[in-house]
Amino acid sequence: PRYGGLLSSPLSSDGKKKKELVCISSHVHKNTKTTSYQKRDDNTSINHGDGGSSNGGAVDNSLFISHQTRRVKKKDMKIISKAYRVSSRSANSRAYIGCYIAACISQANNDNDENEGISPLTFAQQKDMACERGKIDNQQKCMASSPSLPLPITCHGATIIFSGLTKSMLRASQCASAMINSSDSFNSENKLRMCLDALDKDIEEAGGITPGGVKRTSAAYRLSVARGMIYKFFLHVNGRSDDKDYGEDKMDETGKIVRKMLSSGYDCTFTRKSPIQSIRSFACNDSTYPVSFPIPKTDSRLLSSGEAKYTLDYDLPTNGLHGALIIATSAAVIFRSIDVEAALRISGIVDVITAEDIPARNSILPYKPDCDEKDEMLFLKPGDLVPCIGACLGLVVGRSRKNVQDVARSIRVKYEACEDSTRGIFSLEDAIRAKSVFTSLEPKIRGDVETGLLKSPMRLNGKVFTGGQKHFYLENQNTIAYLEEGGRLTIRSATQSITTTQSVISSVLGIPSHKIDVIMKRTGGAFGGKITRSFHCAAAAAVAACKTKCSIHVSIPQDIDLIMTGGREPLIVEYDVGFEETGRLRALSLVLHMDSGCTIDESESDLGVALMHSDHSYFISDFRAEGVLYKTNLPSNTSCRAPGSVQVCHAVDTILFRVARACRLTMQKCQEINFYRKGQITLTGDILQDGTLQRVWDSTIASAGIAKKREQVMIFNSKHRWRKRGIGITASKYGLGGNWFKEIARVSVFAFDGSVEINHSGVEMGQGIDTKVAQVASMALCVPLSHILTGEKSSNSQPNCMATLASATSEICCAAMLDACNIINERLAPYKADVIKKSKDNETQLSDYDVFIKAVRAADQDRVCLSSEGWAAPKVEGSSQYFAFCSAAAEVELDILTGCVEIRSVDIAYDCGHQVGEFFVQDFSAVQFYLTCIYLNCFYNNW
Repeated sequence: PRYGGLLSSPLSSDGKKKKELVCISSHVHKNTKTTSYQKRDDNTSINHGDGGSSNGGAVDNSLFISHQTRRVKKKDMKIISKAYRVSSRSANSRAYIGCYIAACISQANNDNDENEGISPLTFAQQKDMACERGKIDNQQKCMASSPSLPLPITCHGATIIFSGLTKSMLRASQCASAMINSSDSFNSENKLRMCLDALDKDIEEAGGITPGGVKRTSAAYRLSVARGMIYKFFLHVNGRSDDKDYGEDKMDETGKIVRKMLSSGYDCTFTRKSPIQSIRSFACNDSTYPVSFPIPKTDSRLLSSGEAKYTLDYDLPTNGLHGALIIATSAAVIFRSIDVEAALRISGIVDVITAEDIPARNSILPYKPDCDEKDEMLFLKPGDLVPCIGACLGLVVGRSRKNVQDVARSIRVKYEACEDSTRGIFSLEDAIRAKSVFTSLEPKIRGDVETGLLKSPMRLNGKVFTGGQKHFYLENQNTIAYLEEGGRLTIRSATQSITTTQSVISSVLGIPSHKIDVIMKRTGGAFGGKITRSFHCAAAAAVAACKTKCSIHVSIPQDIDLIMTGGREPLIVEYDVGFEETGRLRALSLVLHMDSGCTIDESESDLGVALMHSDHSYFISDFRAEGVLYKTNLPSNTSCRAPGSVQVCHAVDTILFRVARACRLTMQKCQEINFYRKGQITLTGDILQDGTLQRVWDSTIASAGIAKKREQVMIFNSKHRWRKRGIGITASKYGLGGNWFKEIARVSVFAFDGSVEINHSGVEMGQGIDTKVAQVASMALCVPLSHILTGEKSSNSQPNCMATLASATSEICCAAMLDACNIINERLAPYKADVIKKSKDNETQLSDYDVFIKAVRAADQDRVCLSSEGWAAPKVEGSSQYFAFCSAAAEVELDILTGCVEIRSVDIAYDCGHQVGEFFVQDFSAVQFYLTCIYLNCFYNNW
């Protein structure tokens, strides 16, 4: 079992706590199976993973979890199993290397003390003590004045496996032999050097170090990470065998020195600790209840119980079929054919849909003005150039989901090499060299950059690189197309763009939009990956349904989705900055090079957003930012959670950090001297009306205790060679709203009991938009949340609306709902007044909801319409309706040997946003979730 098997109960027969042994990994060596165990208290959690296995230590290349193990004596033998999942980072790169080491060791007993741990002395300490021993004649005096020389540690068997280092899994047999065969003790420096030299030979025989799909990582750096793992294992062997926090050497009751555990050998990054403590502070306004109150999601019980239905959960009719996309496995080649006949001979396969079966336009980008059909085709046609791996070639249709997915993976596809062998461009750097440009955007300019740079007393230039990021939503891309009477289609799709999905299908099938109704209740995460990347799935399902005359469910497995769908666009920022010795920036010139992938998609607008936010939170008098969008033979990149702004803000902060280092100042000092002040004009022409930025900054510094933490960090770093801590603090200025947003909301009141159904055009994808809109309806109508139901979204009921994106949809839908509720309140106003007057005459007390029910019934008797529709399309002067400000401080600990990072604490101060009418919506969970997204992005990508 993945989590190991308990060998004993955490409680003894008398009910008291006791120790237990947990089997966590095993390996086979010389036909003898040895198993490592971990001792723990019953109240201590154990962090298990897939690193150790019974098949000889097989390691997953992508997800490798660390084991923190102890040693258990079997007579005089100790078994150590240590696995590292390492994501190591250098200045601008990241190496994903997994390492599994299992060793069987023994150490001679000292004074018959079987519980004595292995000495934690370093090699330098051992050498010094040996020299000291030679100088002192009196052996007893030596033993009394200093710790004893470490007893020899012998290795009887070892297995060392690396993943992600060479072309395939590397079993470092020579390195393992050096551990076993050397006559030197495990606590000798010579043995370590022999193992490292042997590792070099293992790597050389395996063909050398390969990039392994990770860009911008040198072989020398990756080798240093691998050597660091071996060294870390030696430190682990020579450290204490318990899991107590490392600290100073101590003396026990008998006067014996108990040395500290080596922090470098203690893999605290992956040791499970106490639950994360989260503290939220906010203010509530009773007059706007339930708005501004921390209300649980209206469907939280359904979500937690598994009753909430996503698109993937809906059943097909009796004659329903399943579909799986056929994708290209080569790029920059000519697509020739698919072996359709072979696929149709397989039992359960009904049809294979290709470009020939598309009734009208073979494109999923009809919403783009002046769009060429070849900009992004639904299915490639024979003779077309394959733009990237993952391009869609067709759709396998059959009676079983598993069957069609297996056939789609194995179906034979013929390609032909291009005449120009250098045609493929597979990195942003290659695209820049080849000048493979989609488009360039108009630069953002303030002042005279050239003059400012020339007059600056100090100057720096260079590059900053940010990698991409996969969306990794929990619900895969999937669509169900139901064939209705009269040639109508009902499309249930996991998408962020209901109206645009309707437009795409209408264009592909050549039928009017009113015959296509796109509906949905919720989708399981999106983060921008379902704005346009869901169109392939939806359009393919619609085409297949029309051809087969059956309902079709097309779903894309997660691994195929990761191949087909791009992600956040990688960005290279070239900069030239002029500044003063005080750290103040006088001039900054930026050139943003963005990788769009094989199509433009949303990347052009994302680059525009990056340019809008390229000033970050800093006022620079002379400023220029240019943007260039490049074409590569990679899957089309697209929007991802604050697209463009995250990358460029990271780049600007990196530039400011380099300025601070050149000026010998702290990063915080440089940030504070360059912040925007009240009344200054932003790069987009907006005037900052208040000093919220400085206020949230000061709040974060105070709540985080930055000054005290800095002192503690300096003390920690002075005591630890291979583990270091650091503190970082940053701020953000994010513009919200724009002149392109438009949303609709509908309210239906039922006269029988006064209950309410609401609908709106926003997509619920985990951010809580349904709850927020329901809160507004509850406040405006004076109806309890329990009496309000949020219905499904529909392109026919809420037509012509925006996709849910840009962090503004919730707010605009709330405004539309308020508009709809105000219409209802206007109609009910005379009836409410009459009810209140009668209650006063009768001296009876009525709640607001009782008044609402009586007024609704009276209005219904007078044949007043009890449904309404609200509309919100805000007009904005400037680029944004307002700015949201936030600042965050984080303390992290870094393992220098492996690059593993532990976040120790985070403090966030967040401006909850501008008022909408007389209320505002607070969303703390989103802030915490986005923090996690940013951490995972930096942890798993080339940042």
